[in-house]
Amino acid sequence: MKQHVQMMVAAVLALVISACGGYQQNIPPPKDAVITPDGGKVEVKGTAGTTLALDVPAGAVTQNVALKITPISGAAGRFKVEPAGVRLLKPATLTFTGNLPVKSHFFWNNGTTRSVIPGTVQNNTLKSTVSVLGYPSGTAASKIQKQATGDTTLEVAVLDCTAEIAALETQIGQTLNKKRFEEAIELHDRLMSVVQACAQTETARLHARACDAYAVALQNAQVLAASSQQLLSDLIVPLENAAATVQALGAPCDLSGMGAVVDQKFDQFLNFLEGEYRKNSFSSDTQDHLQALKRLFNLHADCQLLGVGDAVCDRFPTDLFPDTLDRLRQAAYRECVARETPIVLVRLYQDHFDPVRPVAQGSQSGPYFTHARYTYDDLEKDLSYCASDLKMQVFDDATTVPIEKTEQEQTLKAPATPGNYDTEAEFTLTFDGSITLSGKLLTPVCATDRFSNDQLVFRIAGQEIARKPASEGTFTINTSPADLIPSRDLLAAGQKQLLPSFTVVVQREGEGCGGLLSTELVLYRLKINVLPPSLTVKPENKTVSTGHPLKFQALFDTVPTTEVDWQTTGGTITPDGLFTAGPVAGSFQVRATAKDKPELTATAAVQVREDFSGIYSGNCRDISPVSSGNGRPFPCMMVVVHDPNQTQVTFHTRGLFTGSITNRKLHVERTGELVFGNFTPTSFQGNHVDGLEENDPEADRIDIQLNRAPGLVWTGNISGGLSSSIFASLNVTQTSVSGTAIAVNTIWTVNGNIAADNTLTFGLATGGDASVTFTGTINAERTSMSGTWRATSGPSNGKTGSFTLKLR
Repeated sequence: MKQHVQMMVAAVLALVISACGGYQQNIPPPKDAVITPDGGKVEVKGTAGTTLALDVPAGAVTQNVALKITPISGAAGRFKVEPAGVRLLKPATLTFTGNLPVKSHFFWNNGTTRSVIPGTVQNNTLKSTVSVLGYPSGTAASKIQKQATGDTTLEVAVLDCTAEIAALETQIGQTLNKKRFEEAIELHDRLMSVVQACAQTETARLHARACDAYAVALQNAQVLAASSQQLLSDLIVPLENAAATVQALGAPCDLSGMGAVVDQKFDQFLNFLEGEYRKNSFSSDTQDHLQALKRLFNLHADCQLLGVGDAVCDRFPTDLFPDTLDRLRQAAYRECVARETPIVLVRLYQDHFDPVRPVAQGSQSGPYFTHARYTYDDLEKDLSYCASDLKMQVFDDATTVPIEKTEQEQTLKAPATPGNYDTEAEFTLTFDGSITLSGKLLTPVCATDRFSNDQLVFRIAGQEIARKPASEGTFTINTSPADLIPSRDLLAAGQKQLLPSFTVVVQREGEGCGGLLSTELVLYRLKINVLPPSLTVKPENKTVSTGHPLKFQALFDTVPTTEVDWQTTGGTITPDGLFTAGPVAGSFQVRATAKDKPELTATAAVQVREDFSGIYSGNCRDISPVSSGNGRPFPCMMVVVHDPNQTQVTFHTRGLFTGSITNRKLHVERTGELVFGNFTPTSFQGNHVDGLEENDPEADRIDIQLNRAPGLVWTGNISGGLSSSIFASLNVTQTSVSGTAIAVNTIWTVNGNIAADNTLTFGLATGGDASVTFTGTINAERTSMSGTWRATSGPSNGKTGSFTLKLR
């Protein structure tokens, strides 16, 4: 009874499907086809606009098989497939198109038994695979041949899974009780087909729901614009979830259009983001740009996770990241200019400010942070120049009175925006000129807020010529300007002194914040063109005595130089310019020739005169015009030293000589030789007691002070505890004259009485019995005088002693 009810329900459902197609007066004709081993297809029109196709793959049959499909009247989903019972080596595909409920399936119906063929429904299309025409795939071959009748039809109907499964389970139980095992096996095959079909029906329902949800999400994403991150999320997240469900269920939805929609939405959002970010972005501070960079990193990760196309996701590394990093660099540079400290740029360089994940520092010449349009080298230049201000002034004479060449003054200042730094300058100056550097050059501030231990080094052709230390973040050029002098610096660099041009490289050298920055960074290149110098020799037109030396000096412009070769036409001259006159008087020439430029020469004249140096003693007489050449003769002694411009003498007499003799002609007689000259007499000037030694231990100590007074050769006094007059015998001693010891016999007597105040006034006069020996030099400061004293009356009568005088 239960089976009969199930058959009736199936019949009713078949009628429902048939009714959906409407009433058909004409039944479409059957279709014939020959299926070959290469495969084939039969497609036939059914009633109510339906179609049925049987697609047999290659290799399904081993010989040609004639197939025929005939539509059956009265139902839109009934067909006869002939010949019935054909077994296929490979499954063929049945496709039915029409207005179908979701639970529709194919059935083989032989009039008494209906066997389900599992299939799937999508978009009013039902598909199934079959291995046997007319019977379930599990039916035995003998059974197929036995029941291969022309009454078997192919039907499309709704499957009531619960009822169908229950009925088959009951039938299986009954046949087993009756021990009809072959029939039970057939029923079991039909049950498995029903179970499979029901599972496919439920899967198809889930697929349909997933596809519907995906279609709605796709349509929403297509219609609405992603003009903010929230809208992007509201559009993309449901679409991605729906697509994920479709993929998890394996639903046969077409997801091919999703990628283009997601790309479009992300592209729309990026356009919006760029527009918003560009508003006043260059005036934002560093932190704003760091937050923007962090946001972009997160969005880039989302873009990749969502599977957005490369054309869209690549906008991050190709456009958005570089734009943000450009603005980050601008902000850090502005802060350095405003605060005169590169600390933010240094942190940007060293810490990278990576807001998401650490990124290893690339090569110095590689892109900063992988995506920037500038390199690490560029960023290091930013922090080196952002607060720099190098002023250069040119002067034409570094050795005497410098005169500034204002038309050549240059200043290398930091630009308002990073990059395109002015780091080179060119000057033209004289050989003895100079360039004064001043201004402000900062040292790097390390990330630990300490100043890098660096120095400012000046080099020519790699050779160091100067080094300036830093103090509290500023190179000392800021407070103590540096000078560049070609005449000095070329020699310091071991270069030829007469190079027409050279380049001074100014660079920062040192620890570079522990190696995080460059330990050597070229900051400036200063090209210096040097005007050809003139060569001169000093002194000029000098007079020197025979056998005497004279030092000459060569000068490039006003700068002394040793880079010359010396020659002379008389006497000798050393490589350092020391000329020695020969034994013959006359006019001679000294020549200097530049070693680097033989065509550059200079000369100086030298006059050699006979040397009259010596000791002259005897009778002197004033023969100046003021005395009409008949001055009073007097005993004298002169030490004469010949000078190229004037003869000077140290003049001594053995008696009183009144009046000045400076610049007056003297007649001097020496061993019958007369010597005349414009003599400038000099004399000992002042003296004091160097020591006093008493021969008598009981004698009082005596201090002697000698002074020179007008009208007298010597005046002085002796003070002490003596109450009697003394007789002093003096011995005057000098060591040498021009390196030669000379002795002159002269007698000087000192005598007088000590008054009640214990002082003695005396003068030097000729005569007496004291013997004085005189040797010495012309330098009065080196003269010493020693002698003995004796008291001639009073309590100290008879006491003697000795003394030494140093004359000043």
